[in-house]
Amino acid sequence: MDIEAILKEEEELSKIVYIEDGFIIFKGCGVDHSFEYTISLLRCSTHQAILKWSYHLTEKTWITIPMLNRFIILATQEHNLRISLY
Repeated sequence: MDIEAILKEEEELSKIVYIEDGFIIFKGCGVDHSFEYTISLLRCSTHQAILKWSYHLTEKTWITIPMLNRFIILATQEHNLRISLY
């Protein structure tokens, strides 16, 4: 995948999973892509809470791996939490 494709994918993802008014919002969820799913930032302020929410989100039929990755990035950045991948 070239850099332009990556940037375009990230731009589209930022329209689907974003922060607004203290919530992480997943827009266009569900079978008909017509509703929003929201998670209060107050409810995902620790590593443990983000892990629990991540597990919960994996049970949703509409979630994608890029959406889940963006949720984790937004939640950790918003609360200044570090995640070590190695």
